[in-house]
Amino acid sequence: GCKFIRTYLSPIIVGLGVSVILLGLCGFVWQRWCDESAGNWDQVLFKAVQLCTLQSGAVDDDNLLLSGARLLAMILIVLVAWKALSTLLRESTDVWWLTKRNGHTIICGLGRIGALLVEDLCKEGKQKQIVVIEPDEFNTNLHRCRELGAIVLIGDATEEEVLAKAGVRRASNIFAVTGSGDSNIEVAVTVCRMMVDGQAASVPAAATPANGQPPAEPKRLRCYVHIVEAQLADLFKQHPVFRNQRDLVDVEVFNALANSARNVFIEQLLDHRPTKLAEVAHYVILGFGEMGQCLAITLAQLAHFSNNKRCRMTIYYTGTDDAVCSFRCRYPRFAPEITLDQLIDPDPEMDAWTSRHFRPPKEIQVDDPNGVEYVCNAAFEKAPLDIADYTFLTRLQQTLAHDHVKPAIFVCLDNDRKNFDTAYRLHHKLEFGLLKQVPIFAWIPKQPALAELLRNEMSASEAKSAAHVYPFGECSRSCSYKEVTQPVGDTLAKAFHDDYVASFCSGSDEPRCQPWELLSEQFRVSNRLAADHALVKLAMIGCELSPEAPAGKAVTATDQDKELLAPTEHNRWVAERLLAGWQFGKSRVDAPRVHPDLIPFNKLNDEQRAKDISQIDVVFKILNEKLARV
Repeated sequence: GCKFIRTYLSPIIVGLGVSVILLGLCGFVWQRWCDESAGNWDQVLFKAVQLCTLQSGAVDDDNLLLSGARLLAMILIVLVAWKALSTLLRESTDVWWLTKRNGHTIICGLGRIGALLVEDLCKEGKQKQIVVIEPDEFNTNLHRCRELGAIVLIGDATEEEVLAKAGVRRASNIFAVTGSGDSNIEVAVTVCRMMVDGQAASVPAAATPANGQPPAEPKRLRCYVHIVEAQLADLFKQHPVFRNQRDLVDVEVFNALANSARNVFIEQLLDHRPTKLAEVAHYVILGFGEMGQCLAITLAQLAHFSNNKRCRMTIYYTGTDDAVCSFRCRYPRFAPEITLDQLIDPDPEMDAWTSRHFRPPKEIQVDDPNGVEYVCNAAFEKAPLDIADYTFLTRLQQTLAHDHVKPAIFVCLDNDRKNFDTAYRLHHKLEFGLLKQVPIFAWIPKQPALAELLRNEMSASEAKSAAHVYPFGECSRSCSYKEVTQPVGDTLAKAFHDDYVASFCSGSDEPRCQPWELLSEQFRVSNRLAADHALVKLAMIGCELSPEAPAGKAVTATDQDKELLAPTEHNRWVAERLLAGWQFGKSRVDAPRVHPDLIPFNKLNDEQRAKDISQIDVVFKILNEKLARV
């Protein structure tokens, strides 16, 4: 009922006002017709309008129409007063209601992600537990949130006073999705400080409960922080809030772009992976903004298949090469500095993990010939001004049109419409040539109508071409409430970590052996990557996770499967460590990040190989344990 009133009160008021004027006009016209002394026509109109304010004067011989108009006018005045009072007192009543709430969800920022989270929570029936903090009182999403039943506070979510008004100490979840990574970090730091101060104020250190029992552990607040910029996220992950306040606040960083990159790889790209030993994956990325960079790292981390080769990439950047230089500084072992000409007709041996055909910069080269120095073979090139550029298309064909190459093209430019147009035009340029079977993936996060249009167009033309253009990165998929709070990867990642602790951490208090809730972000990321690649391993033996899978049906790996998957797991682990800043050394030293196992799989001794094979057993044990839940 309340939702109905909030939705339709304004239209009802307008309708009543129009009805009062029309009935008044008809009533006064009738009265004038019966009594010519009732006034001129302009007086009739004036009296009809005055009815809305109950000031038209009393008439002894009111007709039926005027009586109805006066009755509706009184109802109109009551509704207008109600509307005005509810608007004026809305924030006060909202704040009062907040003092009565516990376990609610706070959403800081009502942009695209914030609005989506509100919609998702309402679909789960939690509209009474939503508090939105938004600084812009003219935000177009505010009306929709109030319609859904959320409490809206106008203010800056980085300020303690506003967070206190939202009841942050009694909340169960808070999402920092303001649209600015800096502001989101400030929200998280402020929340952690408030939780610590609140605990100190409410539970003195020397206090002892009357029943003699130890005090109950405070309820942990989960704080989800959206950070797109990779460097900013790396710095934030080193902040003390990740280490010192996890008994009160569990801070989780999420990145819509990283989620999109992971999803497109797991859900769409695996169908186009190399399946033969002689094949090699070659990925073309058009656009090297934040999305292009996330995609490049995801491919370098996860694109490890049964061919046991490094993948190749051709990355086209727009504007200056500042993004390329910054990326190379963050990930110096991503790839050596090579040109596209070197990838057009390359030596197949260069893709082997044992190859030193290309070398990284001298300062990070490894003297030992067994040490792996970099992850993939990637060339950075200036993007063409137009996708129909003849030189670009020719070099694209020279690079990808080989029987042993399994290519894919990703369009990651700076807006949805440009990505749509570029992918669609490129599809038609390639569909009748040697590259007609190359899949094209277009990043379309903000405009679902464009993504749907692309799907419909490709479905209609499926019979004409073997190639497809696949939209990816839609906000409704990469930033949904479930994707942010309960990602499938985290379910498996926690299981991987628990197994590691049980197997190798008996009595140890090392950082890598901490419980998941207290685990540092770098070790969480490592477990998540292992979980993501578990799905790649399933695909390599012809399996996949499915919600419809029969309960209790175990997926097992044969000895032949283990021999196939163990080198792949080792290559994935090597890539993960190199991208995280590790390098080969004769003995392990954690401080400068040196590890002796950063060598090709065929150079490992029997004991080291046995570890990789045993990891395959762990993967399938965990998948079987979590299958029904996943």
